[in-house]
Amino acid sequence: MEDNEQGAARRNGTQDRNAPSIRSGLALAIAMIAAYAEPSFAGGYVGVRAGSGDGNESIGESGGAAQLFAGYRFDDTWSIEGSFVERDAGLEFPEGYVGADGRFHPYLLARARADYRAITLAARADVPLTARLRLHGRAGLVASDIDQTLRIRDDVNGAVFDSTSTTGGSDVGWLAGFGVDWKLDERWAIGLDLEHLAGDYRASCDFDTGTLDCGFRDGGSLQILSLSLTAEF
Repeated sequence: MEDNEQGAARRNGTQDRNAPSIRSGLALAIAMIAAYAEPSFAGGYVGVRAGSGDGNESIGESGGAAQLFAGYRFDDTWSIEGSFVERDAGLEFPEGYVGADGRFHPYLLARARADYRAITLAARADVPLTARLRLHGRAGLVASDIDQTLRIRDDVNGAVFDSTSTTGGSDVGWLAGFGVDWKLDERWAIGLDLEHLAGDYRASCDFDTGTLDCGFRDGGSLQILSLSLTAEF
């Protein structure tokens, strides 16, 4: 009788010692199942990018660029993103021209400006490197429009003329970009982006003295390097 009681006590002690291990194992299994079953992050985001745009107009350019963007994340990796891009740039215009007489004729005044606007739609893929740092790439379409205004004042054979010409072009091209984001907290992130917007904007400007090429080169493009601020919701 006593032996039976001692054996039962030993079995109960073993069960008591195993109980915490069993509970821990069940808790771990439940946590893993919950983590696996939990859907990936999905939601929207908005932001702004501001930086410098470098185009390849045939007469050169310099200027800044701004971009408003919004997107929706389907999961941790894939998103769709749209944006509005605007860039106003002063163009570096030649100071004069070489006439039929072979001599250089300086303009009395030469001013040029280009206004660029575009709407983009792109797929975006994010690759997390750490809990805060992630890389992303974008590829899609861009519908853009450019207006260029040039004013020239010149002295032609003793007669001064002042001519202003506005030309422009529109095109649907492609875009590609990549960047890096640093999460400040669960909602805000800052980043650095490089984007290539491609299009064809061949155009010319008509002046009293003839026609001057003042558009993009064939297959013109715009590169934008910018800082970004993004808010997720």
